[in-house]
Amino acid sequence: MTRIRTIGVPLDLGASRRGVDMGPSALRIAQLCERLRANGHDLEDSGNLAVAHREDLTARGRSTSYLSAIIDVCREL
Repeated sequence: MTRIRTIGVPLDLGASRRGVDMGPSALRIAQLCERLRANGHDLEDSGNLAVAHREDLTARGRSTSYLSAIIDVCREL
């Protein structure tokens, strides 16, 4: 039996397109955890990390303008 821990990181601050942040929800909707458990794995879903919303951050028109917020999330992870 393999122990697996999932941690959602709904982060799209470095992406040029919106929607990347929905990845963790999409995996949960697809029942990834339940499927892994059904295959005999010991699984823990730790939920999502808190990520600042793009609209709440001051942007300077470049994707690098969110760098400090991205670094904060990476450190938390």
